Order: sequence, then structure tokens, then C-alpha cells
Amino acid sequence: MRKNNKIAALASGASAFALLISAQAASAQQESDPQEADEASGNALDVIIVTAKKRESDVQAVSSAVTAIGGEQIKESRIRVAEDILALTPGAAVASSGPLEQLFSLRGISSGTEGASGDAGVLMMIDGEVISRDFMRSGAFFDVERVEVLRGPQGTTYGRNSTGGVFHIITNQPTFDLEAGARVEIGNFGLIESEAYVSAPLSDKVAARLSFYSQDQDGYSVDAVTGNDINFSNVVALRGQLLFEPTDNLSILVRSHYSDEDHGPKARKLYDPTLPYADPNLGFSFTELSTDPYLVSNTPVDGIQREIFGGAIELNWSNDSIDIFSLTAVRRGAADVERDIFGTDQRVVIQLASERATTIDQEIRISNAPSAETFTWMLGLFYLNEDTSRSETKVVLPDVLGGFVATEQNFTQTNVTDSFGIFGDLQIALSDYTKLELGLRYSLDEKEQSIFHEATGFLADAFLLDPSNPVQGQADATFDSVTWKVALNQEVAPDIFVYGSAGNGYKSGGFNPEPATNLDAVTPFDEETVLSYEVGLKSELFDNSLRLNLSLFHTDFTDIQAEFFTAAGSVVVNNVASARISGVELETLWRPIDVLTLGFSGSLYDHEYDEFIDQDGIDNSGNPLANVPDWTIAATAQLDIPLPSGMGSLRARTDFQLRDDVNEDANPDPIFGVRPGEEMLDLRLAWQSENQDFEVALWAQNVLDNAEITDIGPMANFSQRQAGYAAPRTYGISFSASY
Repeated sequence: MRKNNKIAALASGASAFALLISAQAASAQQESDPQEADEASGNALDVIIVTAKKRESDVQAVSSAVTAIGGEQIKESRIRVAEDILALTPGAAVASSGPLEQLFSLRGISSGTEGASGDAGVLMMIDGEVISRDFMRSGAFFDVERVEVLRGPQGTTYGRNSTGGVFHIITNQPTFDLEAGARVEIGNFGLIESEAYVSAPLSDKVAARLSFYSQDQDGYSVDAVTGNDINFSNVVALRGQLLFEPTDNLSILVRSHYSDEDHGPKARKLYDPTLPYADPNLGFSFTELSTDPYLVSNTPVDGIQREIFGGAIELNWSNDSIDIFSLTAVRRGAADVERDIFGTDQRVVIQLASERATTIDQEIRISNAPSAETFTWMLGLFYLNEDTSRSETKVVLPDVLGGFVATEQNFTQTNVTDSFGIFGDLQIALSDYTKLELGLRYSLDEKEQSIFHEATGFLADAFLLDPSNPVQGQADATFDSVTWKVALNQEVAPDIFVYGSAGNGYKSGGFNPEPATNLDAVTPFDEETVLSYEVGLKSELFDNSLRLNLSLFHTDFTDIQAEFFTAAGSVVVNNVASARISGVELETLWRPIDVLTLGFSGSLYDHEYDEFIDQDGIDNSGNPLANVPDWTIAATAQLDIPLPSGMGSLRARTDFQLRDDVNEDANPDPIFGVRPGEEMLDLRLAWQSENQDFEVALWAQNVLDNAEITDIGPMANFSQRQAGYAAPRTYGISFSASY
């Protein structure tokens, strides 16, 4: 009831906004024809062009909640990875135990793909290519044009299934004008970061672009015994592109990319470092040497190595009536991990894991020309082949009992997925101001898996029902679904747009990542589905100096694929829950004068499990969803200060984010199972030359030096849990030049 009252209060506030908009609309109707845009004032906001509906359009004309962040803001806010974008997205949350395991949440739907056959609820894409495996999703941002985050089901316009939303990174393409730029950054914790690009015409029909990124940073956590850095990072990445335009209506873009990364292990700290970490059954106890979140006592392990490479060919052909698009992409990735799961000075559970994946995806779309006004349509075909293998060894208590290994678990899982989709949408102009959108999709996913799972030692029954008989088997399963979307859009005045929509989404089933029996190995878990309703308003007011967008939604979430940890850390997946999520989201951007820009976004959610009895028989019905905040706030302020002629200008920027507490599990421990709310303040001050081709910037992130918990480990049989932390206060200076 409390949260429902909050949503009602925010909805009442939205009514006040509507009154303001109505007054502006009435004034606009008197002054101009609805078909004509108001003449922009000197402090008008820039138009943001997105491809959310697979056509270039103003973000303000898209009948969906979209957070669009351009390359300039990516630089100003020092965005480096996907989780930085989500901090600016209303209602989003991230649980991160390292660069290979990041759980994104949009509108209460999480992205987890545990196991070789699992799919993501939040779709990650780079330049239209689907990034289907978790361990390949968190690469560095460099030479990026913009990022689009669409909230809610999007399967009728995107090639792959999507229930929670789409996270799409669009990089800069080759240009037929010579462009070049470079940036070097130096900061605390030994940070040295560099980025460079060059784009140039090779002929009047061929252009090329080459981009480079590197990062070298010491760890911000230190081992209390050895003094060694733990969270260090070394990254090198390259991207090359060739653009061919042999005729006026044909373009062919060829891309290739490579990245190589070496990360230190994610440091672990007891959730409450003042209390012991003990299991009386094993006679094991550990107490932290310090309460400092960044001074830890962890077993030395190798950390994370990751290598990803691939390429794509994109073709665009058009004439006066038809557009044809084709994208063929191949991506291969390999990752190896050694980590101390429980984060103590003794080797309680050591995990050695590797994952390999090759993905091939093909998307073809045909649509009528963007100039069509009364009736526009798009039809698409999608195919994905994904070959994934995972292998893992967990060694339990190798050092605790005098060198005696209590248990060793080994498993190997391979999966081949063939995913097919046919999708399309229609937009029908019912009048000059009203449009009807209809979307439809058919999805078919075929999966084949094989698995071998064994465990030995006196704790082996934590992994297998009968440790004397290793689990092994092969199985296949097919999942399919028809999904749809209907939206009605109404222009109520120039630059004021309202919409209502309803639609559903689908996430295919799969196989248990660590089955305890042969039956579990060949029995798939089912698909999960969402049904979502949304109404929204998009507006640009006061000569386009104020952008105000509001959305209200309700989602019914059924057959949820819930993950559970066994006592020793194995993962099982079952369809055991249904839930509902309702919320209000607000995004504003205001330029009251031409040198000042203010931004604000916020969300307020009401969410709970309607039914959820877990594998231990515990009834979680009525509990809030895991990894979903009740509310989020993000605010920005940017001030441009012109200097005397010839001296350039100064730019000062502040970014501030607040997030409510987040439960780690569906049945969280009230003491150890909550990730406390986030409070982040970032500052930046830059000097730019008069023609803006050179910049020097001072920056600081997490200025308040808050120790933010990013993930919480399993409880197992111990007296408490462990936590991982985001970076403390970081600061530095950057130099950039462009031509």
C-alpha cells in the first residue's frame, strides 16, 4: 500500500505537468498550425535521432520509453561500460561480480543467461549485432556515436527476443571528410587510458575508419597480507571499418573488431566485517583484519582473461519506394576465470571456469521508403546460430583441513542454439495527428545440449543427488511464441505527443546449468513471458528549450526462470514464479539559458512476486523482486562559460545519481541480503580551445567516496555473506584533440 500511495502521488505530480503542457499546447495552437514546428530559440535543445523503430527518427516521435545518450554526453559523464549508462536510465539496476557477470535490470526484468543455453531478458546489441552471451556483453565504450536504451518488450522491431528492453550501442561510422582525434587520460590508482580514431576517404566511393582504445589501471583493492593490488585492469581494443558506396542507392559497410583483456580478481569482503565468518560443521572461522572495504584478505588467484574478435557486413539498398537492409555478423569469444568465491585468506571454494562461444547472426529487413506518410511498413527475418561451451571446476576446502580436498566438482556443458524470427510492424496514419502502430513476431528457438557433471569427496552431495553416478546426457528442446504490440499515437500540439501501447514479450527456455540428476540434465525449463501496458507523453516546450517525457507502465511477468544456489554455490534454474511490476518514469532536459543545461530523470516502482515457492518450499509470495529498486534519481547540470575572445571556454558538469536499496534474492536475508542504495556524485571541469579542437579536463568520480556494494555472494552454510565493491573516489586529468 505504501508504494502504491507513492505512485499515486507521483501520478498526481504528473497531472500538474499535464496542466503546464496543456497551457503551452493552447498557446502553441493559437500561434501556429500543428503541422509546423515552432521556430527554435537560441537555447533550443539539440534533436536526438534514434533508430528505435529501425528507421531514423526524432526520439520524441517514438511510441516507447527511450533513454538516448549521445557521444558528447558519453565523454562528459566519462561513461566507460554499460553499467555507467544504466545509472542514467530510470528504474535500471546492475548486479556485477566482475566484467563477465553483470546482471542488467530494466523495468524489473533481468538479463541473466546463466548456463550455456540460457537467454537474456534484456537484449544487448552493438551496431545491430546481437550480443547473446553474458561474458561478451561488457566491453569498453570507445568511438561511440550514441546509446539507445528502450524499456519494455521490443521483439516486434528487433531481431532477437526481448522482454525487459534493448540496450543498443551505435558506434561512429566512416566519413568522406577527414576526421581524427585522440585522448589521453591519467588518474589515480595508476590509470593510463588512451583512445584514438581516424576516418578518411580512400576514394570518392570508399571511406575507412580505424579506432583504438587501451586502459591500464592498478587495483583499487589491496590484500592486507601481501599488499598486492587485486582489482587491476588491462584492456586493448581495436575496431576497423570500410564503407563502400558504389552507387547512390547502395552502401556496404564492413566492420572488424578485436579486444584483449586481463582483469584482476574481484575482491571480496565480508558483508559485516566486524562479525566472524564461520561454519561450525567444518570447524572453519575467519575474521576480517580491517573494516576498510578496500583492504581485504583474499586467497591469491589469477583473475580474468578475455579475448573477443569478429566482424560484420552491413548492406543498405534503397530506391524511391523500397529500403532493403542486411546484416551478417560473426563474433567469437573466450574467457578464463580463477576466483575465490568466498573471499577469505584461506581457500574455501576456488572456482576455475572457462567459456567459449561463437555466434553467427543474420538479419534482413525490407521496408517502404521513409518518405511514405500514410502507410509505412517493415518486415524482417532473423537467424542466430550460437555454439557455446562452458567448463568449470570447484575445489572445496583445499587448504582448510590440512590440505585435504573435501570436494571437487567438475562439469562441462555445451549448447547449440538455432534461433529464427519473423517480425514486422505497420504504421497507419488515421489522420494528420493520429497514428496506429501494429507489430507482430513469431520466434522459434531450437537448443541442443550435452553435459557431464561429477563431484567427489565427502561434500559431493551438495552438487549431486548420487555422487557415485556422474550426471551425463544429451537433450534437445524447441520453444516458440507469437508476440505482438499495438500502439496509438496522438499529436496534441506541435512538439507534444502522447501514446498508449500494449504488447507482450518472450524469453525462451533452456537447460539446467548444473543438474544434480540425469533427469534434471535432460529436462528443460520453460520460456518466460511478459505482458506490458504503457501510456506516455513526450513534449518539447517553451521554444524547444524544455524536453519533458513521462511514462506509466504495468507488467505481468509469468513463468519466471528463477536461479537458486545450492549450499556450495551450484546454480539451478526453475520456472517457479509470477510477478507484477508497475511504475512511473520521468525524464527532463531543460536549457533555461544558452549556457546552462539541466537534466533530471527518476522512477518509482511497485513490484512483488504474486506466487513464488522456491526449491526449499519457502513461500516468497508478496516479496519484492530481486535486483529491482523501488526508486531511482539521476540529475545533471552543465554550465558553459565563454572566456574573452581567443581564450576558448570553460565547461563545468555535475552528475548525481541516487538509487534505493536492492534485494539480492527473492527471499533476502534481512541483514546480509540487501545491496544498500547508491549515492554517486561526479564532477568535471574542462577548458576548450576557441574552435573546440583541443580540450583539457579535470574530473572526479564518486566524489563522496562511498563504498557501493555491487554484488553479494551466496550464504551457503556460513554465518554471513560476502560482498564486492565498486571503485572508491577516482580522479584524474584528460587531454584530447580532434581534427
